Amino acid sequence: MRIEFRKSFEKSLKRINPKDKETIFDLCQVLLNIIERQEEQSQGIGLKKLEKTFWEIRVNIKLRIVFEWQEDLIKFLLVGSHDDIKKFLKENV
Repeated sequence: MRIEFRKSFEKSLKRINPKDKETIFDLCQVLLNIIERQEEQSQGIGLKKLEKTFWEIRVNIKLRIVFEWQEDLIKFLLVGSHDDIKKFLKENV
């Protein structure tokens, strides 16, 4: 599985506190493990398909990670609130 962290993802991380950043990267790794090993989704990750090839996972009650999944490529696109995700989808779908 190939992964990319897009500039939009890196930019959105700048406003996130260090503890949440650590959780975000841990969740990215958990997601990759689930996909690569075709494991059942662990409870709490909140994996959800949004539209087309866009998906999200839940960091906490306020934050989500949006990524695009195409065959063997995962592109991490954004970390943000529910409103940030809605705005992103409106602009990119």
